[in-house]
Amino acid sequence: MMRNKRGVLMMSIGLLLLAGAIGLTSYNIITEKMAETRSDQTVTILQEQIPDYQNSNSQSDQLSDQSEATVTEMQAMDIDEHDYIGVLDIPVIDISLPVQQDWSYPALNYSPCRYRGSFLNDSMIIAGHNYQEHFGKLYQLRNGDIVKFTDVAGNVYRYAVASVETLAKTDVEEMESGNWDLTLFTCTPGGTNRVTVRCKRI
Repeated sequence: MMRNKRGVLMMSIGLLLLAGAIGLTSYNIITEKMAETRSDQTVTILQEQIPDYQNSNSQSDQLSDQSEATVTEMQAMDIDEHDYIGVLDIPVIDISLPVQQDWSYPALNYSPCRYRGSFLNDSMIIAGHNYQEHFGKLYQLRNGDIVKFTDVAGNVYRYAVASVETLAKTDVEEMESGNWDLTLFTCTPGGTNRVTVRCKRI
């Protein structure tokens, strides 16, 4: 009798755990899909609003015809109460993403964010979720791959990947260190480490 009760209890616990796992997986899938949709909508708006985006993004890293005051101050564009500083393009992994001005966990559910620094003094660090259509494919990058950032004024900054490394999640100081013009990072599956991409301006 006791054995039967214990068996029923264990089976019930197992079913509850399974239901919880299915629920969590479903939630993560829905959250990722919503983030991808938001990013797609926002990047389309930015591409339409950024001056001469298509033409300037196909050129070298020459600054577009802006005044000195414009290119020495980081500007942002408000879209649905989120401030965006530009568009990040990585052709080799086929992503084009809006970049928010300020980092926060809730903001990452919309798009990658500027974590530290600025593109104006070649010190920008960008964080993003490891969603497949956000930074989930960063690990595929190789030295020499081209990364482009177009600010909201239409200026294009071109970079080449110089290093792809995996750092411990707790190693914040190492992730922020080094003389890199652009750093991109995201968590590995499970969140134990960070894929970190270092870039140099070209």
